[in-house]
Amino acid sequence: MTRKTEYRKSGTAEWTNANVSFSSGTAFTFGGGSISTETSYEIRYTITDAFSSISVVDVVSTAAVVMDFKSGGKGVAVGKVSETDNCFEVSEKWDVKVYGKLLKKFIMEQMYPVGSIYMSVSSTNPSTYFGGTWTAWGTGRVPVGVNANDTNFATVEKTGGAATVILTTAQMPSHTHAKGTLATNETGSHTHNLKNQKTTWGASSGNKVIIDATSGYTAITNKATTSAGAHSHTISGSTASAGSGSAHNNLQPYITCYMWKRTA
Repeated sequence: MTRKTEYRKSGTAEWTNANVSFSSGTAFTFGGGSISTETSYEIRYTITDAFSSISVVDVVSTAAVVMDFKSGGKGVAVGKVSETDNCFEVSEKWDVKVYGKLLKKFIMEQMYPVGSIYMSVSSTNPSTYFGGTWTAWGTGRVPVGVNANDTNFATVEKTGGAATVILTTAQMPSHTHAKGTLATNETGSHTHNLKNQKTTWGASSGNKVIIDATSGYTAITNKATTSAGAHSHTISGSTASAGSGSAHNNLQPYITCYMWKRTA
């Protein structure tokens, strides 16, 4: 295992190797006189073993003073040495109050008053950044603006809708079905009589010929039968089926994130 310490002035890119190791709970010094009390520094501690490497960065502020004006009069700082032109700086160990409230809290209450919704792709509770009390909100739901003229959306935090829907008959579009397999029923036997007919030419036990008695006893061709009255048949069976009755997906295109509501 190796341990490495590096440092650089805050806001710069290059790291300088301090050429000193470190142990947990043990103080050590580095810099060799090249560290200025009028500059903030970032210190990077790195531990490396055969499997991985991990680094931690810490910030060391300037010397602690009540107030400091930067050389040239273009910067001022409170609680630390002024480092930047045209800038008002405050030590990370100091707080600033506005109208009797800490600046951080004052800004949060202006940006996110109680009842505000915060959206993020990070699962970190916003209280970590802003303070206050936040609860997860709208899980699995899509926000919609309140519309006093539409009862579906007339009140705040009203919920509705469904991820899947089974259509009712009234909601289905107009459509047809194939005839399927159908059959008629029997309605009893019946007979029809031939008009103006006479049988002749044949022995009593043999075949007989039906002739027309009104036309000189000629053989009948295409002769109509008499009416036997109206009748009907019942059709049974069923049309071909369509559909399964299963629910269909009702989701709009979406993208997920974490949503939080400030409650206090």
